[in-house]
Amino acid sequence: MKFDYLKQPNFRNPNQPWISRPLIPVRLLNGEKQIRLLALVDSGADSSLFHASIARELGLDLRSGREQTYHGISGGNGITAFVHSIEMQIQGAPEVVKLQAAFTESEGVGAILGQSDFFDFYHIRFEKDKDRIEIVPGRKKG
Repeated sequence: MKFDYLKQPNFRNPNQPWISRPLIPVRLLNGEKQIRLLALVDSGADSSLFHASIARELGLDLRSGREQTYHGISGGNGITAFVHSIEMQIQGAPEVVKLQAAFTESEGVGAILGQSDFFDFYHIRFEKDKDRIEIVPGRKKG
């Protein structure tokens, strides 16, 4: 599956009004609850991280998850997140995979697909020169 990078406003650099990002359409599932959203494929993220509002939409009790602190995303002392098991499906893919995803109240975190689990399920090829990402099912099964 190939996805074109999506152009978004660049708030950090006003001289560069747009930035292209590898955002892909996914469906997150928890039992009967589901949500469709765009998630950033981030090779620099150790694990998948989502905003707490997504946990609530999926019917998860945020604080019942395993508490974990993440560093690097916000600098300073890090952010607190709660890890839950959920399922995910990439739009256009037949398989649904199980992720250990973290959810945080921290502002600035939307939907990030990181190396733990996600990169184990798929072969990822970033084609920045073409503003495209290619995702192919990998060796690990959901």
